[in-house]
Amino acid sequence: MKILYLAPTNIFSGGEKVTLQIAVQMQKRGNKVAYCSPYGSIEDFVCEQGVPFIGLDRFSLLAVKRAIRAFKPDIVHAMDYRASFYAALLFRNTVGHLHSNCPWLKTICLNSIALYITACRAKKLICVSSSIPNEFRFVKGKKEKFVTLPNVIDAQEIEKKSLEFTCGQKYDLGYCGRFSEPKNPIGFLQIVAQVKKELPDVKAVMIGDGELREQVEKTINNLHLKNNVELVGFQKNPFPYIAACKVMVMPSLWEGFPMVAIESMALGKPLVATPVSGVRDIVTDACGGIGDMVEELAERILQCVQYSPQEYSMMCDSARQVVSEYMNIETYILQVMECYN
Repeated sequence: MKILYLAPTNIFSGGEKVTLQIAVQMQKRGNKVAYCSPYGSIEDFVCEQGVPFIGLDRFSLLAVKRAIRAFKPDIVHAMDYRASFYAALLFRNTVGHLHSNCPWLKTICLNSIALYITACRAKKLICVSSSIPNEFRFVKGKKEKFVTLPNVIDAQEIEKKSLEFTCGQKYDLGYCGRFSEPKNPIGFLQIVAQVKKELPDVKAVMIGDGELREQVEKTINNLHLKNNVELVGFQKNPFPYIAACKVMVMPSLWEGFPMVAIESMALGKPLVATPVSGVRDIVTDACGGIGDMVEELAERILQCVQYSPQEYSMMCDSARQVVSEYMNIETYILQVMECYN
């Protein structure tokens, strides 16, 4: 089988990681695969995994059409909404993969209409959380097209990578993700500022980069957090930094099923997060906590970092236990193949 993995972005983040993970597994099973996206830093990650890369000067309908025509795939596996829409318009054997529970799903707008067209034309739409089809305004009559498959991880590989180097610094709090509106990095800084009122020497690390970088730096200055927050930028291997944190914080405004959540918990890190889809299905007080407001999240973080060593160890064990069901890659790939067939 020839499978073209199509992504609209040229960076390496959660959705791209999942897409590449599937491509690698399918290639191991004797399928001919290629990863297609705009040129950028993603190319290095793809080539390191031994997956052929098809670069686009820009992600447009015409460029995607040319790539499909050149590769002649049996299946196009498209990452997220725009790629799924383009692919479904051009190629009926498209499997879309939706990673975000966007606010517009509930509304009548161009995006939701485009998703309806995608659902009409695609073979299947894989969703990382059941909240995506459940909240989609036009799902009626198309429910059979949606398949819920939460992301999976390789816990042994994550553990191995977490030991590749040491940071030389221990952190109370950690943030890992793009500096973008859905991930809410400014909210993380507001939480740190709130925690600082009780713990003046609190140490936090922010792993990532993005379009809100300048705003993040300004907020650090405005909230007087220069001695509390370290920006380490995008990290090819973020796991040593995550391992150096006592608690991971995810203040997202919306999500699908975030990889960093289950990766952090696989390393035994309690997770304190907002009640977005996917996250609220796995996080409890036993392994972190859920909260809507900055004050609520800060209060839960303070409880976690001030637990006795025995209580904290129990939380770490609970975090590992919760995500143990998201580690079966073989079953996951078989379910993806069912969508192809």
